Amino acid sequence: LQQHPGFQKNSFALHWNGRIASCRSDGKTRWKECTQPLQRGDVVGCGLDLRGDFVFFTKNVTCIFSIEKMTKNAGSC
Repeated sequence: LQQHPGFQKNSFALHWNGRIASCRSDGKTRWKECTQPLQRGDVVGCGLDLRGDFVFFTKNVTCIFSIEKMTKNAGSC
Protein backbone atom coordinates (compact mmCIF):
# COMPACT_ATOMS: atom_id res chain seq x y z
CA LEU A 1 0.00 0.00 0.00
CA GLN A 2 1.14 3.52 -0.74
CA GLN A 3 -1.49 5.03 1.57
CA HIS A 4 -3.32 3.85 4.68
CA PRO A 5 -6.28 1.48 4.13
CA GLY A 6 -9.42 3.47 3.48
CA PHE A 7 -7.45 6.14 1.63
CA GLN A 8 -6.03 4.00 -1.18
CA LYS A 9 -8.30 2.99 -4.07
CA ASN A 10 -10.48 -0.06 -3.41
CA SER A 11 -9.68 -0.29 0.30
CA PHE A 12 -11.66 -0.14 3.54
CA ALA A 13 -10.70 0.49 7.16
CA LEU A 14 -12.27 0.80 10.59
CA HIS A 15 -10.62 3.73 12.37
CA TRP A 16 -10.23 4.21 16.14
CA ASN A 17 -12.98 6.84 16.09
CA GLY A 18 -15.58 4.22 15.12
CA ARG A 19 -15.92 5.40 11.53
CA ILE A 20 -15.43 3.35 8.37
CA ALA A 21 -13.26 4.86 5.64
CA SER A 22 -13.81 3.47 2.16
CA CYS A 23 -11.98 4.51 -0.95
CA ARG A 24 -13.53 3.23 -4.13
CA SER A 25 -12.22 3.16 -7.68
CA ASP A 26 -12.77 6.91 -8.10
CA GLY A 27 -10.09 7.60 -5.46
CA LYS A 28 -12.43 9.54 -3.13
CA THR A 29 -12.54 8.52 0.53
CA ARG A 30 -16.00 8.31 2.08
CA TRP A 31 -16.72 8.12 5.81
CA LYS A 32 -19.59 6.37 7.58
CA GLU A 33 -20.41 6.43 11.28
CA CYS A 34 -20.31 2.85 12.44
CA THR A 35 -19.85 2.42 16.19
CA GLN A 36 -18.70 4.21 19.30
CA PRO A 37 -14.98 5.09 19.32
CA LEU A 38 -12.76 2.13 20.10
CA GLN A 39 -11.51 1.78 23.66
CA ARG A 40 -8.76 -0.12 25.40
CA GLY A 41 -9.72 -3.79 25.53
CA ASP A 42 -11.99 -3.79 22.47
CA VAL A 43 -11.37 -6.70 20.11
CA VAL A 44 -11.71 -5.75 16.45
CA GLY A 45 -11.92 -8.12 13.52
CA CYS A 46 -12.15 -7.87 9.75
CA GLY A 47 -13.33 -10.65 7.48
CA LEU A 48 -13.63 -11.31 3.77
CA ASP A 49 -16.26 -13.67 2.37
CA LEU A 50 -15.23 -14.47 -1.20
CA ARG A 51 -18.33 -16.57 -1.93
CA GLY A 52 -20.70 -13.86 -0.71
CA ASP A 53 -18.44 -11.11 -2.09
CA PHE A 54 -18.40 -8.90 1.00
CA VAL A 55 -16.13 -7.49 3.70
CA PHE A 56 -17.24 -7.17 7.31
CA PHE A 57 -15.95 -5.68 10.56
CA THR A 58 -16.60 -6.92 14.09
CA LYS A 59 -16.16 -5.32 17.49
CA ASN A 60 -16.18 -7.53 20.58
CA VAL A 61 -17.59 -10.46 18.54
CA THR A 62 -20.52 -8.43 17.15
CA CYS A 63 -20.76 -7.60 13.47
CA ILE A 64 -20.87 -3.81 13.24
CA PHE A 65 -20.55 -3.18 9.51
CA SER A 66 -20.52 -5.00 6.17
CA ILE A 67 -19.65 -3.90 2.69
CA GLU A 68 -21.51 -6.01 0.15
CA LYS A 69 -20.35 -6.59 -3.39
CA MET A 70 -17.01 -5.17 -2.30
CA THR A 71 -17.79 -1.59 -3.36
CA LYS A 72 -21.45 -1.25 -4.26
CA ASN A 73 -23.50 -1.39 -1.05
CA ALA A 74 -22.43 -0.47 2.46
CA GLY A 75 -24.46 -0.81 5.59
CA SER A 76 -24.86 -2.31 9.01
CA CYS A 77 -24.83 -6.06 9.60
